[in-house]
Amino acid sequence: LNRLFSTIESIIGIGGNGIIVAINLTNWVMSSRLSSCDMILIFLSLSILCLQSWFMLMVVCSMFYPAFYNEDKVYKIFNTLVMFLNYSSLWFAAWLSVFYCAKIASFTHLVPWLLVESSLFSLLSSFPFLWDIYNVYCNSMANTTKGTVAKEINLFPQILLYNIGICLSLLVFVASTVLLITSLWRHTRKIENKATGFTDPNMEAHMGAIESIVSFLILYFFDFVALILTLANIFSTNSSWDVICIVVMAAYPMRHSIILILGNPKLKQVSARILHYAKCHLKSRSM
Repeated sequence: LNRLFSTIESIIGIGGNGIIVAINLTNWVMSSRLSSCDMILIFLSLSILCLQSWFMLMVVCSMFYPAFYNEDKVYKIFNTLVMFLNYSSLWFAAWLSVFYCAKIASFTHLVPWLLVESSLFSLLSSFPFLWDIYNVYCNSMANTTKGTVAKEINLFPQILLYNIGICLSLLVFVASTVLLITSLWRHTRKIENKATGFTDPNMEAHMGAIESIVSFLILYFFDFVALILTLANIFSTNSSWDVICIVVMAAYPMRHSIILILGNPKLKQVSARILHYAKCHLKSRSM
């Protein structure tokens, strides 16, 4: 049952992030220009799309090719790529928060370099997971294939390395979110002092940005906890807590794409058109 829920969530997440990438790339081709916000959204959605696809591949390999999946080198490569994509998605979400916080000309021309440099930093931060950070042992009494080992995960180096990789991006993320909330609070105070009785579109835009960013932080926190618990292998397979961790990790990309779409008027409008077209197409086929 947990595999079914995870598969459904994964398909929705891949579809949602795929729509975001497709819409922004189409606009780029048609207009021959790409805004800084759209560029960040493309990188963010692509990283989450790849992360979700890689998770699905891990699940398939662990279920149908356990001998291959449990090989020491293969296991490390899987985890390293998960860390790289996880770090990258957090960096891109942090830059989106910074962009919402400071929409100024001096920042927009730095966006491409910030995205590339944060990707390289994420790649370097994930390299330690290729090393032997696990307590690996081989049970000589068990029938194990050549090159396959049983692993006893030491949780401390896992958490230490993971926190080193995310600390800077998380600091940028939280700082920009606090500045954004502070800006909204000051803006609200000014409107209350004026007491015009009219809603300010700038404040509505601020509120939408804050809702998206805070939702990202909450989602990332739960995904982080579930990922660490899963990598630690402290729960037995198919136990209640194991199912919860898998469902939470699978739900992260799906909810992330939904938040991005609902928080962006352009993406929301195009997605509504796509859903309307899909409903009409299904109705015409059923008749």
